[in-house]
Amino acid sequence: MRFFKKFYFLFFLISSSAYAVENINKSLISAYLTNPKLNAERERTKAVDENLVQAFSAFKPTVTISAYKSDTDSSKITTSTGSSSPSTNAQTQQNQLLLNKNI
Repeated sequence: MRFFKKFYFLFFLISSSAYAVENINKSLISAYLTNPKLNAERERTKAVDENLVQAFSAFKPTVTISAYKSDTDSSKITTSTGSSSPSTNAQTQQNQLLLNKNI
């Protein structure tokens, strides 16, 4: 009989401590997720991390691609007899594309 009392006491002690550990874990998780001070500090840390990323990006290499196109229409005008006369309205078109990308 005395053995059973010790066994029940030991079983109760182990099961209650496991239940207490589970409750402590749930409480810590709940506090970690819902505490406004912890959430504010977490957001502040994220902002600092983002500032570091932006600061270090100035030292990273960049890729620059540029293209330039110039086109001039200088066709000659022909008269009805087939002789050419110089054009006085030459049209020039210029396009430029410039891409900069930080890696």
